[in-house]
Amino acid sequence: MNINRIEIIILIAAYCYNAVFFTYFYMIKEYRFDRIIASISEFGFFGILKKYEFRLPKKSIRNVLIFIIHLIFLLLLIYLSDYYNRLIFTLGLVLTSPVLAFLSSSLAVVLTKPFSLVKNNIIIKKARRLINKYHVEFIGITGSYGKSSIKEFLCSVLSSKYKTAKTNENYNTKIGVAISILSNLKKETKFFIAEMGAYRKGEIQEICTITKPKYGIITAVGNQHLALFKTKENIIKTKLELARALPRNGVLYINQNIEIPKKIAKSIKARIVFFSKKKINNKTSAYIKQIEFNPKTLKTNAKVHCYNDTFNITTILLGSHNVLNLLPVICLAKDLSLNKNTITQAISRLNQMTNKLSLHKGPNSSLIISDSLNSNPDGFLSALDFLHSFPQSHKVVVTKGLIELGKEKLGSYKQIIKIIRKQNIRMYTTDELFQKIEANIIYAKTEGELYNRLLSDLTNDSVVLIEGRFSSLFINKIIK
Repeated sequence: MNINRIEIIILIAAYCYNAVFFTYFYMIKEYRFDRIIASISEFGFFGILKKYEFRLPKKSIRNVLIFIIHLIFLLLLIYLSDYYNRLIFTLGLVLTSPVLAFLSSSLAVVLTKPFSLVKNNIIIKKARRLINKYHVEFIGITGSYGKSSIKEFLCSVLSSKYKTAKTNENYNTKIGVAISILSNLKKETKFFIAEMGAYRKGEIQEICTITKPKYGIITAVGNQHLALFKTKENIIKTKLELARALPRNGVLYINQNIEIPKKIAKSIKARIVFFSKKKINNKTSAYIKQIEFNPKTLKTNAKVHCYNDTFNITTILLGSHNVLNLLPVICLAKDLSLNKNTITQAISRLNQMTNKLSLHKGPNSSLIISDSLNSNPDGFLSALDFLHSFPQSHKVVVTKGLIELGKEKLGSYKQIIKIIRKQNIRMYTTDELFQKIEANIIYAKTEGELYNRLLSDLTNDSVVLIEGRFSSLFINKIIK
């Protein structure tokens, strides 16, 4: 094989690798430039290559079009190499291939956006027609975290009496909700539960114009995605778009720790039901009276107050935040005429969501608590509290850190470190910021190095919390 062919093969390999990486990166960021910019601001351009896993993007028409644009861009680079010193020019292209592939991906996202908008509008129109065809009441769920859990819990409980449908997995954007409606809404469906996510003001309102919800649940407001919203006030206003969309005969179930601006409060027409972990005042309709985790049975026993009644709950759901997530479920179920026994029985049958504080066997007979589906500051602290309840003397948390926290990141990390010190928990991380705050934290540059250092430290007296997303390779190695 001559030198020219070798140079071209090296260029193609380097460029294609980075093209695939950035196509996947854009896909998981929903092809949104605001999320891309936030990630670059937080980790730096080359930091992204370390932070995110290399995976093949899903097969879709848009991704196929993006790859075609990549191919055209690559052929152009090969063509230009004929006009320069091939060795030097190709070497330069290889070294700059991450930047070139990123620029090509960005251009491809812009060029394919009109196609995506047309396709999405067709899907949304079909969803609207289906909603108008069937008599169904929508339940909207939004918040900084807890949306998916409450959606799954509520769907299981309501299904005890009514035909209930829900949005798929994490399909919580306008187009995601529309796709779920087309897939899951049937003639016999009585209630449809729509998870609603947002990264900027107006996006919850857009989903509400499609679904026109009668009931709404606002789980909590934290500093998740603060880098996109800029201020916590913007986050609150965005989540409250659901509250303002509810009709006069509707009901809003909202975490009482969320401060509702007076101007917005006046515009809410629906009845408001407050829930909280603890009773705040006489307006608190639902709260936790008592909670206990039994490490022998691996079950949670709790007493919760709801509408002047006490519910005794036994569930395999783990962590106090999961019991908190059950409060709006119980209130809404009662408002929809489910009796007390039906509700408690349905809760007892709920399954623990995989990678949401699910328990697994680990290396060297250790116990693994996987909370790796996603992470946020409040969820991190709640998971640490749950970790502390185990009898094992050697407690460990493994994390790659939190993303899109903006200026609140340092404060959130200091709060986490404070709990780790207090509860004598050992931390392993790939996030340098944690080590800058606390020197005793074990830092590794890669997941592979992190796993090797962790493995040598585990025994049958170890319980390990995996907090936040890791690569599938890492998870499969640590969970037996």
